[in-house]
Amino acid sequence: MPPDVRKASGFPERRCQFAMRLCLLLVRHSLAIFEISPLSLRQSLTAHQAAEPVVKTSLQAPRQANYHCSRMQSFDVLIVGAGPAGSFAAERLARGGVRVALFDGRPPGEPKACGGGVTSKALKAWPHLLEAVGRTIDELDMYSPSGKHLHLKLDEPFAVYSRIAFDTFLRERARKAGAQVFAEKLAGRGFKNSGAGWIVRTQSGKEFLCAWLVGADGANSPIAKKLAGPLP
Repeated sequence: MPPDVRKASGFPERRCQFAMRLCLLLVRHSLAIFEISPLSLRQSLTAHQAAEPVVKTSLQAPRQANYHCSRMQSFDVLIVGAGPAGSFAAERLARGGVRVALFDGRPPGEPKACGGGVTSKALKAWPHLLEAVGRTIDELDMYSPSGKHLHLKLDEPFAVYSRIAFDTFLRERARKAGAQVFAEKLAGRGFKNSGAGWIVRTQSGKEFLCAWLVGADGANSPIAKKLAGPLP
C-alpha cells in the first residue's frame, strides 16, 4: 500500500498536495515512485515558518505535561518504516535539503516475507538498484504438477534480492543523502497532532516533533490505520 501522509492541522490545506506526492507504491514486485519535489516542499516549509507563528499552546498546557517540546528533536518530515518506499522517500527528500527522519522499527537481520523481485521497468528507472547484492534472472524453468516443463528466455531480465540486503542498501543510501535514521519503534499510541505539528513517541520514550508524518510501514501499518482508517 502507498505510505499514508498526514499534515498537522495547523498547516494550510492547500499544502496537502506536497504530502500526496510523497506516496510510493510497491505492487506485484514492481517498484514505482510518484514524482516529488523536495525543493518545493522545502520552500513551502520555509515560507510557512516565516509567515505563520508556531502555536505552542497545546504543548504548554498542564494536561500535556508528559510531552516536553524542549527535549524533542524537530524535523520537517518523519517517515515511519524503512522499507523500499520509506527509504526511497527519505533519500529523495534529504537530497533536496529537507530535514527528514527515517524510523526503522524492525529488529536487525529479521527476515521479511517477500519474493524480493524487482521488474526490468524499475531497474531501468533506477539503475542504482543493480548495485545492491542480488542476482538478475533472464531465463525461467516452469514445471506443472503433471510434470510438464516450460523453459522461457526473457527479453528483459528482472532482479531478485534478499530483502535484508535490499532494505539495508536503500536505508544506507538515505542515510548518506542526509536523512537521520533511527532504530526505533513507535509506541502503540505514540503520536498525536498538536498546533505545532505531529508529536511522535517511541517505545524507548524518546519524543520527536515534525510537520509532516509519513506512514510507510506496510499494508498493516498502524499509522495508516489511525490516520486514514482501515483499507476498504
